[in-house]
Amino acid sequence: MNCKRILRWAFIWALGAGALSCTNPISAGLDLLDEDLLNLVYIDTFTVETGTEQSDSVRTHNPLSLLNAYIVGKMNDPLLGNSEASLVAQLIPEVLQPSFTNALVDSVVLVLPYDTSKFYGEADVPLSLDVFRLTETISAAEAHFSNDQFETNPVPLGRGSVFPSRDSLFVFDYSQGIRDTIGFPHMRIPLNNSLGQELLNLDTLYYTTDSLFQSYFKGICVKPASGGSIVGVNLNSNRAGLVVYYRVDTLQRQFRFQFSPFVANISLFKHEIAGKEVEKYLAPPSGDNPYFFVQGMAGVNGTVRFPHITSLKNVIINKAELELHTASLPSDDAAAFFPAPSLVLYYRDSDGAIQVINDVLYSTDDLSAQFGGTYRPGTDTTPGYYRMNLSAHIQDMVEGKISNELIVSLLPKTENGSRTVLYGASHPAYKAKLKIAYTQLK
Repeated sequence: MNCKRILRWAFIWALGAGALSCTNPISAGLDLLDEDLLNLVYIDTFTVETGTEQSDSVRTHNPLSLLNAYIVGKMNDPLLGNSEASLVAQLIPEVLQPSFTNALVDSVVLVLPYDTSKFYGEADVPLSLDVFRLTETISAAEAHFSNDQFETNPVPLGRGSVFPSRDSLFVFDYSQGIRDTIGFPHMRIPLNNSLGQELLNLDTLYYTTDSLFQSYFKGICVKPASGGSIVGVNLNSNRAGLVVYYRVDTLQRQFRFQFSPFVANISLFKHEIAGKEVEKYLAPPSGDNPYFFVQGMAGVNGTVRFPHITSLKNVIINKAELELHTASLPSDDAAAFFPAPSLVLYYRDSDGAIQVINDVLYSTDDLSAQFGGTYRPGTDTTPGYYRMNLSAHIQDMVEGKISNELIVSLLPKTENGSRTVLYGASHPAYKAKLKIAYTQLK
């Protein structure tokens, strides 16, 4: 059986360390003479074109790093179709050279602590996850992408069915040598006891180094069987891992095979949009699109273009802001599929590589306050919206240094199962709008 892979798409970890040391051009236009301020101009009527493009894939593993959250699950979005998120991960022993003399397995459980900020979809639909054993070796030293394919044993190690919950689940814990009760939000997937006994009986040679253990037990793939939601799991937690509960005579014990930034942990995504609303709006930016779409994982991205931005000549951009309003479509389920919490802007450089805009890079202290991009709810009569500061980027566009087109995506895309539907260029009341304050130089 295969657990699926998906290609490259820029993630926020690749923001570009070198750019952080640059002079911030946003402030460059603020130290103006009084006579220059007399030439300050405000405009919000620039032509803005919008579109929706399919994403290729995203990088979901960088060597020596763990994402803040990994997402797993399956959902059927009424507008964007079916989405699946799987997890491929290697495991290592919590300590090397353990002693399992006379140990007998009681149970084996895959423990996945929730990141409760990453729940998305229909929470009242049970989520069923299968766990498979990897049969191929994965290199943790290489980058991996969300459309990668990995071979697994077709017989699952176990299946768990849960209603994702933000509430703590309380269980017995024997990690300190005595029975204790601990509680935290998490899911527990029961696995075959035979796996636990196999690991306890393993030749002690395999427990002398992590790499030797991985040469024997290559890892797991957690794949959704059914469900209505995507959930986040925190592999950084010291509770996460494959836990073997066992006893020696009458003594209860447990041993954890843990996740680690020094091994491979890879999110895999799959999207099926055929026949769904979003498919009708897959098109390059134009003035004829009433809606455009943005989705996490390896889902669609929005695109925005300013075709006449270079008509500004000899100006300093004091402030530029992109305002996007969330759209409501009749077939949507707004309660389950609510707007994504934040958006971010990218562009394609002269080599076609996707880069985050400089205004995001310069927002080193507080991204929400300096760049924006945070969802703001509307009122009973007006839709919610996002506002993003792109002053430095517009200055570069005006000077012809970069393309006049932007990519609208989620932040961070790989850790996010949510989506947003936005009013496009042709909406009469809430179309995408670029607001600029600039100084006309003499």
